[in-house]
Formats: sequence, C-alpha cells, structure tokens
Amino acid sequence: MAISQTPVLEISQDGDVFKIITKGLKTFDTNFTVGQEYTDVNPLNDEPSTYLPMWDGDKLRTENSKSHPEAICVVRELVDGQLVQTKTHGTGDKAVVCKRIYDKK
Repeated sequence: MAISQTPVLEISQDGDVFKIITKGLKTFDTNFTVGQEYTDVNPLNDEPSTYLPMWDGDKLRTENSKSHPEAICVVRELVDGQLVQTKTHGTGDKAVVCKRIYDKK
C-alpha cells in the first residue's frame, strides 16, 4: 500500500548559510554554507555522505562527493513563486530524475 505524503520544508537563509528542515514521515535538519563541503546522513540508509552546494546562476545546486559510487544532484530554484526541487540520481541514460514543487505558506 502506497502512502501519500506532502513534506514540508522550512528554509532559512543568511547570505550563503542555509538551514533546511524537512518534515515528513521523519524530520531532517540540514545546515550548510554554499561553497563548502558538508557531511549529512542519508535518510534512507543512515549512511553519511559528503555534499558540495554551489550557486548555478539563481539556482542552488548540491552534488554529492565525487568519491561516492552514485552521482546525486539536487537543484533548487524559485519559479513563479514556487520552489522547484529537481533531483537526479545517476548519470547518462540510466539517470532517474524526479521533480517536486513546493508552494509557499
């Protein structure tokens, strides 16, 4: 049986310093500074991973460490007042892409 879930993001920004709280079945708290690598625990398997957030124009792009066996990239951007989060897992023709759109409350 599938579960329908509408996660809630709370994002605060002070310059290049971000705090993102994701509330869903579990709550995750992520803190990082753009341009500096940080380590976070993968919520699916509780394994630590290293990420590098960077600006890509007006988009916030976060990629996992190049030493990680699978490429993961998350791009967050504001489009027409909504936060659009696009996650790519893998590369080339085997990549899986998902897009999640958040409305501001």
